Amino acid sequence: MKSSSLSIKQPTTRAAGTVVVSDEKEEEEEELVTTPTRGKRFFHRRSSEDGGENTKSSFRDRFTSLSRTSEDGNESEYSGFGSERGKHHHHRPKTKESGKYAEPNEEERKRMEYLKEQLVKHEMILPKTMTIPELGGEERTLLRFVRARTKGKELAWEMLRNTLKWRKKWHVDECLERSFLENEKLYDIVCSQNSFYVGHGKFGHPIYFDNVTNMPWKQILSEFDDVDTFLRTQIQTMEWQQEFVFKPASERVGYPITQVINIWNLRGMTLGLFTSEIKAVTKKAMQLSQDNYPESLYQSYIINAPTIFTVIWSIIKLFLDVKTRNKVHIMGHGKHVFDQLQKKLGPNSLLTAEMVQSKFKDIGVVERKLGFESAHKKSQDYIRKKLREKNQPFYPSHSVLEKRKEELEQFDEEEFFDASDEHWWTKSEKEIKEKCFSCFSCFTKKRVNELP
Repeated sequence: MKSSSLSIKQPTTRAAGTVVVSDEKEEEEEELVTTPTRGKRFFHRRSSEDGGENTKSSFRDRFTSLSRTSEDGNESEYSGFGSERGKHHHHRPKTKESGKYAEPNEEERKRMEYLKEQLVKHEMILPKTMTIPELGGEERTLLRFVRARTKGKELAWEMLRNTLKWRKKWHVDECLERSFLENEKLYDIVCSQNSFYVGHGKFGHPIYFDNVTNMPWKQILSEFDDVDTFLRTQIQTMEWQQEFVFKPASERVGYPITQVINIWNLRGMTLGLFTSEIKAVTKKAMQLSQDNYPESLYQSYIINAPTIFTVIWSIIKLFLDVKTRNKVHIMGHGKHVFDQLQKKLGPNSLLTAEMVQSKFKDIGVVERKLGFESAHKKSQDYIRKKLREKNQPFYPSHSVLEKRKEELEQFDEEEFFDASDEHWWTKSEKEIKEKCFSCFSCFTKKRVNELP
């Protein structure tokens, strides 16, 4: 085949082996020579300085620089045939996923500075669990709130301010140093939740295996005097994981890890599980998590979902923001699910086929036989250890519990924070109920009054 010369200025990639050539002229021209190899066209650079002698490099050697990832996980500038030429090209190359939380761009940095100014102006500071150095400190926390509210810095500030207000009312900053449980029975109920950390994903994110349909709802609703007491134990686990899950995960990979991989096992799910009481608790728990722990989900995989789940999911996703919905992947059920999960999770996952394929009656039993311990039990045992060190009782007196309930009553149950940029709750109750297939008991949602 006769060699052909092409004048190029700014190549980029569309697909493997494809080069797009600009029509624009260039002062210093370079030539590409095509060489037939088993029906494929490979390119070599011809240098005018060496008298036109071909540099016989392989296709891989020439183009390995087309797809690079920088240390912060962002795509690097195109560097094929000299980084300066490809630097400003609009078509950025595809890169392998790194798993790192992307560094802030210029606009995000400006919004983060705005949040800092507002914190100073209102004399507010971020608490310890929001400024852990290994998790990126204050900078990462501010960036998460900025990315959770992409429509403006004012919305990001409103969300952060509301979180700090909520933490103060619910005494979240001290929650790992006090117990909200009245007796051993409540402790056993909390610890019986079948949610386990089972290793790490490809990029170091903790894997949380949550058997959501096996929750002890009957005991929770009958034994707890109020839902908020139960929810506070969930918050204790979320605060505990900052220090004892995310921090070790970050140290393990050498960069901040602030997101988790959730695997939701829906084995045994039925519509009967979604009573009005359970829906109320689930909705409030989801909103407390979204509003106060933004950008905490890396990916979520739903397994063993029954056919009816399509209807249930159409309801649940209304209470999730768009970013969260896009991270949820429904994987069905069957023996192939475990193999699919392993490919996505990587070699550091401790998930087993037995856990994924276990029958409903064996959920939790299998995990404990393998040596896994409930995340909620771990957090409650840590709290007990702290109380023991201070010579304080595991179970507060009745008067202390009543006082704490009075503190919670100051928090309006109908007052939920801004959980989404979409503001779907501004629609009438009728519209929302129609969208929910008239089977979800919707709550009134009001904006939080401005702090003084």
